[in-house]
Amino acid sequence: MFGSLVTKDIMADTVVAGVPTQDVTSKFGRPFEPLLPQARKELLLDHINRACEADHVLKENRSKFLLVEKESTEEDWSDKVVINFETGTYIKRNTNLERRLIRELLPDIKLLPSAPCVGSDHDRNNS
Repeated sequence: MFGSLVTKDIMADTVVAGVPTQDVTSKFGRPFEPLLPQARKELLLDHINRACEADHVLKENRSKFLLVEKESTEEDWSDKVVINFETGTYIKRNTNLERRLIRELLPDIKLLPSAPCVGSDHDRNNS
């Protein structure tokens, strides 16, 4: 929580707050709900569809959103927003479309970048 001073390691999936810091997980609940991969994929697809309905640019580019279980270097995904639903990560390319999708998914879906920025000049002019 904001304003807390944490001086020791805390367990994963724990919420702490206060000065001195105390475990308040039982009061606020766990920050992450464990889901099976198929359930994660369905949840992510649902949120992407809602984001596309809310934003016309995302809707027009819906075919560029690719959900994968494993990332591959063999396939050409240079024009895609690639999201690994198994790990909750995405291949960061720093495109406007990618940033727009990530912004629409927050705060419900939080994705972490899995690779350094590749092809950052690609798609700079798309809104």
